[in-house]
Amino acid sequence: NTSGHKYGLVYPGVGWALWRDKEALPEDLIFRVNYLGGDMPTFALNFSRPGSQVIAQYYTFLRLGREGFRAVQQATRDVAMSLARRVEDMGDFRLLTRGDQLPVFAFTTADHVT
Repeated sequence: NTSGHKYGLVYPGVGWALWRDKEALPEDLIFRVNYLGGDMPTFALNFSRPGSQVIAQYYTFLRLGREGFRAVQQATRDVAMSLARRVEDMGDFRLLTRGDQLPVFAFTTADHVT
């Protein structure tokens, strides 16, 4: 799963959960309902939230296209890695992450700083 506001370029409130295939989806999450006299399996992670985030995310993806969306994500990663290098170069901090996996980084004070 992941957060739509981190990778979908929308404000908080949307996220995704994906399963590799039908067999990987836990049976506990499938509900069986009587629909028009027949048994119908249904699956939904349902919360009382508006759908505007999904619409905004879809619009952004259509507007930017795959390459545009990828370019935005690459730019955020590049910024994180550049900032991480600059923080590390100050000498007073030790990086815990470098921004090369996710477009964020974490740091702590260096051992020599009291």
